[in-house]
Amino acid sequence: MYKILTVILALLALFVLFPAIVKADVKEENEIVKKVEMVRIQNHLNLLSVDDELTEKARIRAEEAAQKWSHTRPDGSEWSTIGSDGENLCYTRDLSLVVDLWMNSDSHRDNILYDGFSSMGIGIYEENGVYYIAQEFAL
Repeated sequence: MYKILTVILALLALFVLFPAIVKADVKEENEIVKKVEMVRIQNHLNLLSVDDELTEKARIRAEEAAQKWSHTRPDGSEWSTIGSDGENLCYTRDLSLVVDLWMNSDSHRDNILYDGFSSMGIGIYEENGVYYIAQEFAL
C-alpha cells in the first residue's frame, strides 16, 4: 500500500509541476509564432496555421539539434524524415532574437516568406541556458 501511495504522490507531483514547465515553453513558442505572423503580414502573405503535429515534430527536432547541431538528424537521416516540408533551426541564449536571426539568413528567411507553406510548428528545447528552436513547415 505504501508503494502505491508513493507512486500516486509522485505522479500527482509531476502533473502539478509539469504543466508549469510546459506552459512556459508554450508561451515562448507562441511568442515566436506571433513574430513570424508579423513578418508575414508585413510582407503581405497569408498567415500560417499552427499545427499541433508539426509543433510536436519541432519539439523533437529542437531536442535533436541540441544533441547534434545540424539539419541532419542524430541518427544520420535527413531532417525531412521528421515529416515536414521545410525547417528552420536556431540556437541562442535570448529567445527574443530568434525571428531576427532567421530573417538575417537567406535560406531561413525564404522559408518564413514562402507562400507555398500552409502551416508551421515551433518547438523549443533548453539545455544549460541555451535554447534550441526548430520551426517545421508543411505545404
